[in-house]
Formats: sequence, C-alpha cells, structure tokens
Amino acid sequence: MPEQVPSWPRDSEHVGAELAELWSRWTAERDTQTRNRLLVHYSPLVRFVVLRLAAGLPAHVEFADLISTGVFGLIDALEKYQPERGVPFEAYAMTRIRGAVLDDLRAQDWLPRATRERQRDVDRAGQRLHGELGRTPTTAELAEATGFTELQVVDAQRQQWFSVVESLDEVVRGEDDQTTRTESLADVTAPDPQGWLAHRESHRALLAAVDRLPEREARIIRLYYGDTLSLREIGEALGVTESRASQLRSRAIATLRETLAANGRRAA
Repeated sequence: MPEQVPSWPRDSEHVGAELAELWSRWTAERDTQTRNRLLVHYSPLVRFVVLRLAAGLPAHVEFADLISTGVFGLIDALEKYQPERGVPFEAYAMTRIRGAVLDDLRAQDWLPRATRERQRDVDRAGQRLHGELGRTPTTAELAEATGFTELQVVDAQRQQWFSVVESLDEVVRGEDDQTTRTESLADVTAPDPQGWLAHRESHRALLAAVDRLPEREARIIRLYYGDTLSLREIGEALGVTESRASQLRSRAIATLRETLAANGRRAA
C-alpha cells in the first residue's frame, strides 16, 4: 500500500483564475462537464485522505477500492457544498471523503472467513483460560489450547484490533469533555490537513506576490530563497555589487510583506 502523502499541485495564477471560473459556472449551471473538471482538479484530496486512513488497515484491503469510495465522497461534496457558509471547499471535501470511506469500511467485513473463525477460537479459549487461571493467558497457553501456532494466535489478535472501524468524530469521553476519537488518537507526527491547506494557500499567495515584483527584484528573491545563492553570487549574476543586491532584496521583502498584509486584510 502506498506510504507517502502526495503534495497538492502548484497552481499558477492562470489556473487560479480558471478554477474560479469553473466554480462560478458550476454554481450557476451544475453541468456534468464542469463537475468533471472540478473533480479532476480536486482529485489529489482523495488520495491524501485515503493514505491517512489506510495506514492501520490490513494489507489485503484494496487501496484502489478505498480510492473509488473516496471519489464518491468527493462527488457528494461537490453536490452539497454551500460556499456561502464560508468553509473552504478543501476542508469540507476532506470531511465528506473521510466519511464515505469510513462508512464503506464499517459496512463490509473485510477479514477472510478463516481469520474470523480463528479469532473466535482464540477468544473462546482466552475466556476459558482466564476463568481457570485467574489471569490473562499467555500466547503459548492460547496456542496450546487452540492448536494454532503462536504466530497464528498473535496474528488473529492483531487482526481483531484492525477489524474495528469507528467514526473519528465520535465523542469518546464524558459529557463535560467532548473529546473526539480523532483528538484522543491524534498522531502528532502526521501531517495536519488544515495546516497543510493553510500552508498551501500561503505558498500560493507568496508565489503570486513574487510574480508581481519588478523583474530584477523577483529574480533576486528566487535566486536567494529558491537557489540559495549568496548575495555576492547574486550580485555577480546580475552585474551589481553585493551591497546593491542586498538593498534590492530588502526592498523586495518589504514589498512582499505589504502585499501579503494587504491580501490578509481583504480576506478578513
């Protein structure tokens, strides 16, 4: 099963304008062609969500099947999205995609029949031995009682944990503490979807602001931060002194800050 979370495609200013036009047409006409073009644009969201959900599932759960279910969730999101509520479509879509995949997993029993039978045998033996011994039986004791190997016992127990798929939005604490399953099982090392989206939007805004700089200042920013050249090397490339290159970089940074701040005020 794939392991790496894909990155969102880098949108140019032209693509952003085209996307806005697609949304305007979809809102007004709801035609199939426009819907399909929006689905193609947002399809990386499906892979992003499915990869996060698939991390703890058994290997025989087909990744392609989860992707197909996620696509239906994305279609549902497009059909039901209400932009006037002010929720970014990406955030709304990821919720719908995740819900569709989880609903599908809960509706099916993906474990092979032989594995289910082995789990029941191990469970019954475990309950009986616990009553006889007054403690939790060891793997070796379970293997002896069931006739399975220790590896088969461990595998049956492990699969049983993986076979329970529950809603990540379900409250798992008391009434006063409305902690969801997502929050209680949060993986602090995993990428955060909302943070990822915020970073993506900030990155797009920064790229657009750099493109609007005077040509020489934009080139200095790209050389300094993109190609990691020193100011001396940039000066040599542009035919100016190192001091002049530093001045141009400072001016460009000040312009970028003003542009991004103005964009933030308009967004608010």
